[in-house]
Amino acid sequence: MFLTKAEEGMLNGEYGPGIRRSMELLVKLGEAFDAERMIMAQSAHIHCAVSLDLLLGLTEGATQCRVITTTHPNAYPNVLDPTGWTEKKTAQALLSNRPTPQKLLKST
Repeated sequence: MFLTKAEEGMLNGEYGPGIRRSMELLVKLGEAFDAERMIMAQSAHIHCAVSLDLLLGLTEGATQCRVITTTHPNAYPNVLDPTGWTEKKTAQALLSNRPTPQKLLKST
């Protein structure tokens, strides 16, 4: 699959570990469908079935999105709900027992 210099940089980790992980998944998906190249997205929507730890892993080191990105209003109730957040105290406690994105990537 053809990658531009910028896409190769993303895949090589020049834009951070989360972007690298995301590109690894996108390249594997592209290869599975015999894609010739990537296309530019105009917007993105994060489905509520995506686990929060996977989302955090795929965005690690990123400070903003390049396109308009949306999700369901209460996709992550344990994080967005003030009661759930108070009970967990910290994001680390919230995520402590979930599988890591690294483990999920190794299984693909």
